[in-house]
Amino acid sequence: MTTSLIVAGYSAVPAAVGSWLLARLRSRRRNAAAKCGSCGKEWSEIESPERFFVHGRLVCEDCATRAKGRLGWQFGLLGVASVLSSVAVLLGEDPAILALVPPAVVGTFAVGTISVMKLANRRAQAQIAMGSYPFLPPANDRRPAQ
Repeated sequence: MTTSLIVAGYSAVPAAVGSWLLARLRSRRRNAAAKCGSCGKEWSEIESPERFFVHGRLVCEDCATRAKGRLGWQFGLLGVASVLSSVAVLLGEDPAILALVPPAVVGTFAVGTISVMKLANRRAQAQIAMGSYPFLPPANDRRPAQ
């Protein structure tokens, strides 16, 4: 039983990565069409002129607020899943399997995930600065809000 839990956990990683990549592609298409990367509303329909980067996607203020609200829950869920999987392994037949997934590995995955998200944001900012988004002026042409 313990081995099946570990296999299920490891198979969830490619599924999560695939889901994230598909969401990024959808967001890029939306951004290229002058829409919010998350909800798909046209920028001209959105009241707030503010735009935010969330995981490398250019999103409206409402979507950024929702993403910020979910962040705590997502990290909490990650922590609970880590504890539950560790307990399941300890209660299983072979507690030595716990050595395959030490807490340091979970910490490394968390740091790696945050690094990938920051890299995605920096790349999106560079694309805007180069004029890749025709509906946005390049960063050096922007005027401060009055």
